[in-house]
Amino acid sequence: MGLFDGLSSRSSFKNSMKNMLSNAKDTAINGFMQGANDVVRDALNYALNGGNLGGFAGGGIVNGKVGHSGEIAYAKSMLEMAMRIQFSQGWQWVVEADGMKDLFMFAKDVSYSEGTIETDAKIIGGIQFNKPTHITPGTVTITVRDDQTGRIAKWFDGCKSRVINRDGTINLAPYYVMNVRVYRVGFDGSKSLDGELAVIPTERGATTRAYDQVGEFLSYPLTFVCHTSSDTSLKGMASAMAIGTAGRAVDTSSIIKF
Repeated sequence: MGLFDGLSSRSSFKNSMKNMLSNAKDTAINGFMQGANDVVRDALNYALNGGNLGGFAGGGIVNGKVGHSGEIAYAKSMLEMAMRIQFSQGWQWVVEADGMKDLFMFAKDVSYSEGTIETDAKIIGGIQFNKPTHITPGTVTITVRDDQTGRIAKWFDGCKSRVINRDGTINLAPYYVMNVRVYRVGFDGSKSLDGELAVIPTERGATTRAYDQVGEFLSYPLTFVCHTSSDTSLKGMASAMAIGTAGRAVDTSSIIKF
């Protein structure tokens, strides 16, 4: 046997050992994956068919029989309840404004609020009470992408110029107050009004331009503030005193006066 024959036999032996170890490794992995898949499949079958799996809930499997557990049944009921709810997704909205019906074509995102109830703290003895004082108007912020002609910027600047004149005088509210409407969009394409806010245009946010923004859309925020915190859904004092939030009559003798 020559030198090359010896090297050839050694190489063959190494290759055969490598193949054997690789086959054993693949067999072990396949067996583990098959066992894991069987466990998951059995758990899903029991859960979907109303069965109980004590082994998966901590009860264990005794003598090949599945124990009783309420966790799987509870998880199944919660899953069924969640699947029946059509949760609203973040992209399901449309926004428009006076003078710009197709604003939603340029809008990237929108955030809005209808006001906050402010309170003052009143301490009586060792107990603190919060007394409502007023409602602050909400804000609307829309991040937009503009076109080559600056259509959105020109529209917003025109709306903003109607608030304060060049000589410093301030116009009356009907001249500059505008409406912004936000709609919910359903999976079936239906559109329902989520909120219509009477707002004042206050700021066109900073615009950043850079030569390395190749392929990026130019965008900036538009800020509006609500004209008033008054809401048509708010009741008068008499009706609010007569009817509570739960529809029950309010006992005025129990009200603490600050």
